[in-house]
Amino acid sequence: MREREESVGEATVRMLAEAGTEVSFGIPGIHTLELFRGLHSAGVRHVLNRSEQGAVFAADGYARVTGRPGVSLLISGPGVTNAATPIAQAYHDSVPLLIVSTVVPESERSRRWGALHELPDQGATMASLTAFSEHIEDPEALPEAFARAFRLFEFGRPRPVHIEIPIDLLGRPAPSLSYRPPRGERPAPAAGDANAAASRLAAAARPKILLGGGALDAGAAARRVAERIGAPVALTLNAKGALPDEHPLSLGTTLPTEATIRALADADVLLAVGTEFSPIDSYYSPAGIEPRGELIRVDIDPAQMDAAFAPAIPIVADAALGLGAIDAALAGLTVGPDHDGVEEAARIRGEVTWWPRAEPLLPLIEAIGTALPPDHVVACDSTQLAYIGQNLWPGGRPRSWLIPAGLGTLGPALPMAIGGAVGRPQATALCVIGDGGLLFTIGEMAAAASLRLPLVMLLWNNDGYEEMRDEMDELGIPQIGTEASAEDYGTIAAGFGWARFRPGSVEEVVATLTDCRSPARPTVIELTPDLLA
Repeated sequence: MREREESVGEATVRMLAEAGTEVSFGIPGIHTLELFRGLHSAGVRHVLNRSEQGAVFAADGYARVTGRPGVSLLISGPGVTNAATPIAQAYHDSVPLLIVSTVVPESERSRRWGALHELPDQGATMASLTAFSEHIEDPEALPEAFARAFRLFEFGRPRPVHIEIPIDLLGRPAPSLSYRPPRGERPAPAAGDANAAASRLAAAARPKILLGGGALDAGAAARRVAERIGAPVALTLNAKGALPDEHPLSLGTTLPTEATIRALADADVLLAVGTEFSPIDSYYSPAGIEPRGELIRVDIDPAQMDAAFAPAIPIVADAALGLGAIDAALAGLTVGPDHDGVEEAARIRGEVTWWPRAEPLLPLIEAIGTALPPDHVVACDSTQLAYIGQNLWPGGRPRSWLIPAGLGTLGPALPMAIGGAVGRPQATALCVIGDGGLLFTIGEMAAAASLRLPLVMLLWNNDGYEEMRDEMDELGIPQIGTEASAEDYGTIAAGFGWARFRPGSVEEVVATLTDCRSPARPTVIELTPDLLA
């Protein structure tokens, strides 16, 4: 009997496996069945989500935790449009995602008769949300498309990539196709630039360092530079854990506070690494980050050198390589004015105060911080509990905090926690989400239960959109459309196969969270405002 030929769909997934893909996220559809045949034959694990939005948020969480590209397989049309929000979020936060979708054949689109899943221009839609969108008409183009994607992921600023394959192409016999590993290297700094930066830093009287998400894996080099020059280090949310909060030079993720903003503005030399200077980083501070001294920027993206603030010394380089070169150059220099960076960092931390609306939440948030297990993955949503918790909770190691603050949507925390738990199964995965946000992706509770993930949800139930109620009250607007909740989350949790606890005090929250580390099944810990009384 003649052996069945490999289809284009199977070859697509085989090449993904050859590129190192171990997990994919998505939902099977009639137009992606050949891709799913490929999953089986290539031995790639598939995580079944309950919506395409949930699938891509989960792939995002997996990518943030592992540092490897998150892969999602989507059907054409609604599969792609359902995933638009998480793709846009990943673009905003520079997360490596590979989206492989089907697309209606040109023969159907050209007739303009409303074919199933037809969009006016699916590729153009995705191109606006990704680093690039590649349309495949000839299977021979697939290896180069994958090489281009993985070249970006490995050697450039990572962002989502979309590759679409016409539906009628997937089932055809594939030509001989093999994955082509991308060639390249991460950019290193010019020796002269590193030396110039080191000289300025060594002579500085009030040096500071700001680490962004691009420096997430460059913490060791950042620590060496900070210790050589005695510079306090502030971190954006996307850099949380790059330098542990317990380090005496760390200011943690306190950028939204006036004390840290003032400290950065006061620096006579500021070394900014892998950051856009986004206003989101200082969202709750009346004044944004605005360097007044000499600015040195290290960034893998050349476009950043012309964005926000022009540096005196621009260094286009990988964060770890750039910091490593500066550290090496500093080793041969005498650090100038004598100042105690550790004492300065302690003073700044002592001046940190949070915004008034957050103060009632502080006892609960601080208690949760003390109860976090040593090895954890925490996914935060847009919710009152997370707005301050994500800044205040201790960051001990990188790639443990999944904080999609950039786009600011509701609902990503649950599916991102699922992706984080899949990517780092030995850690305790926590999801911090509000009752309003949970309803956006509540179906992913079923996914977590079917995967038997030891996931803990901290559900802040304030009966809807409390933040909007507060804002409307401040502006004198009648409260409209803010009562978005559900009647009984205990029953909902049980229906999805989750355990549920509703602590009656802050002390019970700590005890419950401690007892629920690595639970036997997903668990909801429902927190309500009466805990603050």
